[in-house]
Amino acid sequence: PEEPSLPSRVEERPENRPKGPPETRNGSEEKAEESGEREGEPRPEPISHSELMRLEKEIKELKILVEMSIELKKELGKLVKMIKTQKPGKTVN
Repeated sequence: PEEPSLPSRVEERPENRPKGPPETRNGSEEKAEESGEREGEPRPEPISHSELMRLEKEIKELKILVEMSIELKKELGKLVKMIKTQKPGKTVN
C-alpha cells in the first residue's frame, strides 16, 4: 500500500482562530485559574469540522500503519527464528 502523506502544518485561517476578543480569549483562563474554577487541564480550543475530519482520517491511517508494523514484526520474528535454526550449508527458501 502507498504511504499516506503527512499533513502539512495547519495554516492560520479564520475558522481556525479562536473566536471572541483577545482579552476574553486569554484573560478568561487566567481569571479562572486565579479564582480556582479550573480543574486539571485548560479547556481545549474548539475544532472546526474540516479539522476534525482531517484528524479522524489521520487516526485511521495511523491505525493501519500500527497494524502493518505488528504484522511486519511477526514476519521478522519468523525469519529470525528460521535463520537461528538453520543448519550450516542449507539455504532458507
